[in-house]
Amino acid sequence: MMESLKQQIQVDMEKPFREKVAEIDGELDKSRSDYKKLKYDYTFLKLEFEHQSAEHKRVVNEMTLRYEAEVSAIDGKILQQQAVWPPDSADTVYLPGTGESVISGAGPPGWGPSIAC
Repeated sequence: MMESLKQQIQVDMEKPFREKVAEIDGELDKSRSDYKKLKYDYTFLKLEFEHQSAEHKRVVNEMTLRYEAEVSAIDGKILQQQAVWPPDSADTVYLPGTGESVISGAGPPGWGPSIAC
């Protein structure tokens, strides 16, 4: 009987500790599950970020190439215009009494004054 009472007291004393261990064990499982989910989400977001960064870099490089091509084309047009400039002296008209000259046909067609004498 004494032995039975001793066991009953031991079980009663251990019960709160067993319940606390079971509760902590449940929290541990939940924390592990949450950690695994966060780790998966982190990995997914990291891959998505790397993909977006690569795509952004590709788009920026493409835009840079387009920009450089446009600048080169404009530079070519400027050089072409400079090769034609200044116009022949036959296009120069002197204004009587002023000593000033006006270049007729200066620039692209339709630009600037055109003086007929």
